[in-house]
Amino acid sequence: MKKQQTLQLVQLAILLALTIVLQTVGNNFKIGPVSISLVLIPIVLGGILHGPLAGGLLGLVFGLITLGEPMAQTLLPLSPIMTVVICVGKGTLAGMGSGFFYRLVAIKNKKGALFAAAAAAPVINTLFFIAGCTVIADTVIASGTFGAIPADTPWWMFFLMVAAGVSINFIAELIVNLLAAPALHRVIETIEKRLKK
Repeated sequence: MKKQQTLQLVQLAILLALTIVLQTVGNNFKIGPVSISLVLIPIVLGGILHGPLAGGLLGLVFGLITLGEPMAQTLLPLSPIMTVVICVGKGTLAGMGSGFFYRLVAIKNKKGALFAAAAAAPVINTLFFIAGCTVIADTVIASGTFGAIPADTPWWMFFLMVAAGVSINFIAELIVNLLAAPALHRVIETIEKRLKK
């Protein structure tokens, strides 16, 4: 029992280190204008292996790191509380969601559960970001920070504008996570076999 708990703590520490490294240097992986983010992979793996709370913890760390990035630094002066909620919330919920969907789908189909978890993280991360930006739309538009968006722009139009702006990165993150799912499956099988010894 103690050996298993130690192994789980070591796994979580490794995933935490990967989350920090991939988020701090991850924006350097670019294909044309698209920044390929790999940070959701260890978050998904944490959610799969150790459940929604572990995924949420890894996502929380990811969210805290994003507070230092240019987009968050632009939004912080405009709406400090909502910017923190957006950054921390999107990461935490993405990690928790991947663990939750894995457990939900794994009851019937373990391989399908990997893909559900892998897809859940970028979907939740992106939707929460778009929704959060929409909540502070009036403040962002009034500031003129992102160009000349007319002051009478309705919230749903701002929602669509933000969605269009992040769509390419979302698609890239979704594809990367779905491609990583089979590899995650092998890692998980190997870990489970070692835990049974």
